[in-house]
Amino acid sequence: MPERAARFAVLGDPILHSRSPELYRAAFAARGRADAYTRVLCGQAGRAVELVRGLGLSGANVTSPLKEALAGRVDRLEGAAARLGAVNTLVVRAGRLIGHDTDPDGVRGALREAGVALPGRRAVVLGAGGAGLSAALALVEAGARVTLLSRTPGRAAAAAARVGAAHAPLADARAQLAGAELVVGCLPRTAAAPEPGWLAPTATVLDANYPDGALERAARARGCRVVPGLGWLLHQAAAAHALLLEEPAPLQEMRAALAAPAAARGPWLSLVGFMGAGKSSLAALLAERLGCACVDLDRDIEARAGRSIPRLFAEQGEPGFRALERAALAALPLDRRLVLACGGGAPLDEGNRARLRAGGPVVWLWTSLATALGRAGAGGRPLLEGRSPAELEALYAARLAAYARAAELVVDAEPAAGLVAERIADALGAAG
Repeated sequence: MPERAARFAVLGDPILHSRSPELYRAAFAARGRADAYTRVLCGQAGRAVELVRGLGLSGANVTSPLKEALAGRVDRLEGAAARLGAVNTLVVRAGRLIGHDTDPDGVRGALREAGVALPGRRAVVLGAGGAGLSAALALVEAGARVTLLSRTPGRAAAAAARVGAAHAPLADARAQLAGAELVVGCLPRTAAAPEPGWLAPTATVLDANYPDGALERAARARGCRVVPGLGWLLHQAAAAHALLLEEPAPLQEMRAALAAPAAARGPWLSLVGFMGAGKSSLAALLAERLGCACVDLDRDIEARAGRSIPRLFAEQGEPGFRALERAALAALPLDRRLVLACGGGAPLDEGNRARLRAGGPVVWLWTSLATALGRAGAGGRPLLEGRSPAELEALYAARLAAYARAAELVVDAEPAAGLVAERIADALGAAG
């Protein structure tokens, strides 16, 4: 059983649109667990494995574009993942990464819940990536007659052979869709959707791109029956929950979390992370790019107190400094557009975490301890001075949980600051 205060995440790029945190946080609350769940912005499989380990995750969900690439990076594949060569769930056990694929469970669960009979049904799956393979396998195993479409003929042929489906080029979509009774869309969000007129008005359509994917919009315009993609998300998440937590998922609470509207984001962008993660420099870069104010919380505290951070620690100790930190954060207006650089210990306080989340998106700038210490040095940082390597490792480890609880998004902050700032700004822009 994972530890009671384990950390989990969903990995992919883009990722801010993912509803997985809401699902799992609702599940944790229902079970009385203290676990944390966040999003990790990452599109490279090798780096994703490093981040899973570096963030101390007990497991993760995986979305585009990592599903197939990660299959070759894990220590073992099990179940559908071994057959498909794709993963959407990573379980960490004794330091080993075990890959699973619960997307077939999601497809079957969504269609079953909608009362869609599958045996003998003529089905077309658009896209032969990880999600498309999973959908095709689920439909074939349920007795449907499946044709898999891909922009790359060789890819479609290989994928179809793996799951026992027919295949055709995506260029033939119009002809293939004309007689399809069931259509499952698994193309990237950026791909063009079929014209509404290509779909049979009697077809049932399931679009993996939730909510309101391009295929779903075309299906509604045509008058087709639509099975919401959120049903796929719910049922694959329930199956993944059982793997990650080793206990049945509280489906009712997870369903209620999906039914609730996504929370509106406030005007703040707050940066958290360990000392040396680059919060101050990145806040300045992002504020300039986004055209808003920049606030460095430590500098704000110094201005209010008229003394430096080292002197405040010397005079008042850490408890006194934390009280000043809480007051400074509470004084910032929640309706002001700003990029906020937080001190490394600010998220340790639950009241601070709540204030940051109320303000808007919270981004955890992750770096390894070695990188952080190399950037930070000890000068002017009271909590680093005089500590042994073991004590520094313990301090770093203790803060990971607080950052995970605070953050809506985790970004790898080891590259150059300009690149990191660009990735954060692009992620926010993609999420609207």
